[in-house]
Amino acid sequence: MRTGTAVDVPAQLWRLRGRFDCWRRTRQGRSRIPEGLWAAAVKAAGEHGLCRTARALGLDYYTLKRRV
Repeated sequence: MRTGTAVDVPAQLWRLRGRFDCWRRTRQGRSRIPEGLWAAAVKAAGEHGLCRTARALGLDYYTLKRRV
């Protein structure tokens, strides 16, 4: 069985993951994800697939699917 490793994640998703991590560290309380980050996640899902993107960015698959 194949498991997800750092080698499997494209550089674009690593950079986007960094943006999400930065937002998560600096957000206030339980604030919503900014639209700019959602737009980038939707674009990445179109290029790399929903499941791969949701897993790499730590997002809920179904929430991302609704936005795609």
